[in-house]
This record gives sequence, C-alpha cells and structure tokens, in this order.
Amino acid sequence: MDFATYVEIQQLMADYWLRVDGLSTLAVEELFVEEGTLRLGAARCSGRKQIGEFYAERARRNKETQRMTRHVNSQWHFEPRPDGWKLTSNVQVIVGEGAIPMESIPPATVADFFDVVVRDALGRWRFRSRDADILFTGRGAAYFLKS
Repeated sequence: MDFATYVEIQQLMADYWLRVDGLSTLAVEELFVEEGTLRLGAARCSGRKQIGEFYAERARRNKETQRMTRHVNSQWHFEPRPDGWKLTSNVQVIVGEGAIPMESIPPATVADFFDVVVRDALGRWRFRSRDADILFTGRGAAYFLKS
C-alpha cells in the first residue's frame, strides 16, 4: 500500500466517525457505494437509501435523548483485494447523555469492524461494506445492538 492510499482510506474512516458522532452535518450514506451494506448488531441495511434512513433515525433519537457518542477506532489491519482493500479494526464507543461535561463511564460498546473499501466512479474511496461484530456492551449501548 502506498502512503497516499493509506492516508485517503484513513481519511474515509475519520470522516465516517465524524459524521456518525454528529461532528459533521454531511450525510453518512454518501461514504458508501450505491449498493453498499451495513451490519451493526441487529441493524442491517442494504443500499445508500436504507443506510441514510438508519442514520437519520439514530440522529433523531440521539437529539431527543441528548445522547452523545465518540467512537475511537484503532488496531487497523489492511489486506489487499483485487478491487480495493479489506480493513479490520477495533472500535470503542464512549456514550453520555445530557449537558457537557458528562459523567465518564467505561466504553458502552467494543466491536471488531470488517470493512471493504473500493474506489467509486470519481476515484474516491467508499465503503462497499461495513460489518461489526459486537464483542462487549454496557450501560449506554445503542438500541440497535440488541438482537
């Protein structure tokens, strides 16, 4: 993997978590190819439209309950594929509700992520799939992680 590709894929990952955590107003689903898939616990989405609906509902619920998240992504491993890259990483989710500063609690969720990223027609890296194996959940875990 050349350095430029590494940086571009790292930026895709960072952009995704910024959007998920509400630190950007840009749509999460735009980071997926049109036929992209997402699996997070009990949540399963196929295509940008379903992914957009899922994240819109999540944002609505977070606003309603004053829930704030921060996702910490680490332990990246890159595996080449003929059409892109397979990425494996670990994510820890910190959650709080109410006004900041919030009470600090242990991570609400720890998950292993398995992603496939490919270039779209414009040459941008996009997710073909994001699959999360939920390893641990605790107080504050998201509603969609419960099966």
